[in-house]
Amino acid sequence: MAAVVAAVSLAVTAWGTYKAAQVADAQLTESQESSEAETRSQASQVSMWSEGRYTDENRILVVSNRSADPVYAFLIVDVRGSDKFMLVGDVPPCTRVDISKAAMELPAKRLGLLGNYAYSLGFYDAEGRLWLRPVIGKLERARKPFEGPDIAISLDDKPTAEEPMIRQPEVKTAPAPNCGTAEPTK
Repeated sequence: MAAVVAAVSLAVTAWGTYKAAQVADAQLTESQESSEAETRSQASQVSMWSEGRYTDENRILVVSNRSADPVYAFLIVDVRGSDKFMLVGDVPPCTRVDISKAAMELPAKRLGLLGNYAYSLGFYDAEGRLWLRPVIGKLERARKPFEGPDIAISLDDKPTAEEPMIRQPEVKTAPAPNCGTAEPTK
């Protein structure tokens, strides 16, 4: 009889240990997901899109920072395997930056770019993490070193430019609607 009681006791203990391990695993997964969401919270509030036809002279490129912290932003142009950077500059919190085609002409000429290009957005968040928002695709956190299909950049590589586009008179800034949300506004 004592052997049966011992066996049942051992089985109950094993089952309890198994369930405790399952709970701990679920808590770890939830903690990791929460940490990733917190890390992405500012980055998810930074976006880029264009308004107007691709060939239209009045076309603008919009960079929007709906977060409560500034970001250091730049445009990435992939020119047949050789990335070019066009500095947007420090984008203040809750700010929409409208970059006209005219504002992009001078940096493009300095880089030897002619014609229309597709741009990806790169930016450093308030914690110094590098994020990439490809023209097509989802937000990506760059790892050191980061290598993607079109972009090769490390966390230490900051683009250089003579003058940030945000300081040009052709670039307009305005309050960003829906500040504090991850929903893009157009």
